[in-house]
Amino acid sequence: MIVLHKHGDEKEAASKLTNLWRTIESKDIFVHWPFPGILQGFLHKSSFFDSRPEIELVTKTLKRNGNKLHRGITIGVVDAETGKFHAVNQDIGVQKIPLYITASSAVPGLFIPIVENNHTYIDGFTVDNLNLRGGIRECQKLVGDDSRIIVDMILSNPFKLPKRDIENYTTLGVYQRAEELRAYNKKWFFLIDVKRTYPKINWRYIVRPSKPLPNWPLIPLVLL
Repeated sequence: MIVLHKHGDEKEAASKLTNLWRTIESKDIFVHWPFPGILQGFLHKSSFFDSRPEIELVTKTLKRNGNKLHRGITIGVVDAETGKFHAVNQDIGVQKIPLYITASSAVPGLFIPIVENNHTYIDGFTVDNLNLRGGIRECQKLVGDDSRIIVDMILSNPFKLPKRDIENYTTLGVYQRAEELRAYNKKWFFLIDVKRTYPKINWRYIVRPSKPLPNWPLIPLVLL
């Protein structure tokens, strides 16, 4: 939604994005396969759910907003055959944006992988959960000094580690807490790793909601 609006139209873009977030329904993203539904997906399809509606949703959203990209964009996907991470940008053209956005949210096993140019693409989180490097590289093409690049991030969940009293936890409870700690630190590792790689960049804001939202964990915005 942001890249569909010109510089100076951020308020309009934010308003439309908020409205989309509030009105979107699960059926706009995925539906069950024909009877017997999930079992059909498990036995005969490449995912539990049919996520082709997402392609249609993104296509319609593009058309309603002029079907033109006014800013740079980077989308992270993984080639499931080679395991290689790809950060595609606006050069793929607006017509292919829906395919790659859908591929970037194609969680393996849950949603269908996307086949494009004889490659099978899945969610980029399987290799890199942020794709900050892709956005930074796009900025580096425009400026020769990393200190001129600003990175702001919007978290789509509170991203906090809850405190727990585990003194009387059973074995399962202790294990679950350990997994909670591991997952929390793994999320921050991606950010810390990139910050160490690009120390001159202005890492400015991290904005997070006050309560959980039903969406992906981290969305980077890389700006000049």
